[in-house]
Amino acid sequence: MSTEIEIPSSKNNFNAKSSSKESELLNELERNLGTDWNVSNILTLVEWLNIASLYILLLDKQISYYRKILNQITIYGLVVSTITSTVSLSQLSMSEAEYPNLTMALKVAFSITSIFTTITTGALKVMKIQENLETSLEYYKKWNNFASEISGQLQIPIEIRKNALSIIIRLKSNF
Repeated sequence: MSTEIEIPSSKNNFNAKSSSKESELLNELERNLGTDWNVSNILTLVEWLNIASLYILLLDKQISYYRKILNQITIYGLVVSTITSTVSLSQLSMSEAEYPNLTMALKVAFSITSIFTTITTGALKVMKIQENLETSLEYYKKWNNFASEISGQLQIPIEIRKNALSIIIRLKSNF
């Protein structure tokens, strides 16, 4: 049993050879398109869109802040790591008997750079910068999808929009 569907030129002259369930589903979808778009529902969605825009702005600032911290600590870490390596290699070629003050200074510098590296790495872990950045990015994507769905529906003609109540109920359960 094959199913043939002709592409309709308008909403009223749809001709399809399909099962009755498919026809009922299609008719139900056609009835639901563009329904429940009253002033109250539109205002609800516009208000939600404004709230989503605010959250997106706040999350964007937070993401920038976390990225800035990670970049700064990474650059400082690279500089200190390079200094530590240089100091470490310098110690290998010098004897303590010939240059006691210089070798002591290099050991102190090596210790300071090692301590700094340990503190910055620990601070990143304690402050959970990377985890917070990932969480913020996840929420940023979710709020963007939320706002995109609402603004997408508001931009198309009412006749072809999804049912407003179904959008409100579904989005309300997610957010």
